[in-house]
Order: sequence, then C-alpha cells, then structure tokens
Amino acid sequence: MKQELSYPWPEGLSSPSGEAQWLADLAILWEYRVKSGWVFVHWLRGGIDQFSNGRDDVGRIYQAAADSTNLSVKTLQNYVSIARQFPLDAIPEGVDIGHAALLQGMEEEQKEFWLDEIQSK
Repeated sequence: MKQELSYPWPEGLSSPSGEAQWLADLAILWEYRVKSGWVFVHWLRGGIDQFSNGRDDVGRIYQAAADSTNLSVKTLQNYVSIARQFPLDAIPEGVDIGHAALLQGMEEEQKEFWLDEIQSK
C-alpha cells in the first residue's frame, strides 16, 4: 500500500489529489525556487547597499545578515556579486543562482556560450 504524502504544505498547496496535480504543483514550486533565489540575492544586495555606512560598516552588515540567515559572510558576498553582475531586469531566462555562480569569473565569450547552453535546455 502506498503511503500518502504527508509534508507541511506551503500556503496555498495541499496534498495533491493525483499525479497530474502533483506534477503541476511541482512545476510551480520549481519556478518559485528559481525566482526566489534571484529575489533573495537582490534583496540582500539592496540591504547591504542601503544600510552599510561606508567601507568599515559593510563588514558589520554582512555579519548581521550572516547571523540572520545562517549563511557564511563569504556566501553572502558571493550572492551580492552575482546580483551586481545580473541586475533584475537582465536576468537571463532559465538561469538560476547556481548557474550564475558558475558563470562568475569566466571570460565573456565563454560565459555567453554557457548562457546559450543553459537557455536552450
């Protein structure tokens, strides 16, 4: 006998009535995961920019953000770097934060090649 899924469902979702509903919800959640990563990094960048009062204070703000999220300061710095590289209005379709992190530091030609590859999938 198959066991019914019993997870704490996000608001607006309930235990799926069938496979089709489960797959539809799964697609929605995947899309949300991709977009929410971008929202997070841009919210982080905005806060770092708005609330740090000069170079000396930025370390304190990063540490406060690290304490709040349980992420390392280095991870947060990497996220801010990604946000600066990909403004909200220039996020390539289908590219998530993980993809963007891998693209950092690549030569422009190599980056364009991989962006095209990601977007063609």
